Amino acid sequence: MDMTLFLKSRSEELVPRGRMMFTMIGRDASVNLLEDQVSNIWELLGMTISDMVKEGLIEEEKLDDCNVPLYMPTLEEVSDVIREEASFQITRFETFKVTWDAEMGVGDLRVRGKYVAASLRAVSESILATHFGEEVMDSLYERFASKVSQYMQLHKGEYFNILVSLKNR
Repeated sequence: MDMTLFLKSRSEELVPRGRMMFTMIGRDASVNLLEDQVSNIWELLGMTISDMVKEGLIEEEKLDDCNVPLYMPTLEEVSDVIREEASFQITRFETFKVTWDAEMGVGDLRVRGKYVAASLRAVSESILATHFGEEVMDSLYERFASKVSQYMQLHKGEYFNILVSLKNR
């Protein structure tokens, strides 16, 4: 529904035959999510919060009440919504992967983990602080940075991006 409304609104704003391009984080339909338990960076953040609940640093009830709706569509799902909404013609579709710490390159994993944690903190802290309390935020993101560093020792943390170019009908 959100994507349909987004497309409808942008179509009304654009001039006839106007163009629009956007990118979004999605997921690779070929990856079996049951095999890949840590499918994205948000899963690692959730694991960090769960660890803090187990240690008694965050109340379990607060975790149980927390819901951050996040959906990462596949390329096919995005394409289907665009076609069904029918305001735009798809002129280009691309997917690409970007590492979580793309700007860092190769280097100290602790530094790279801190960079990734700081990037996600910029996006998520206001939501999480409101729910779990400001007093646990520094600890949460320090622990998260450590978890990201550990993950990156064995895996390449990547975002799956979908790039879409459209022409208004």
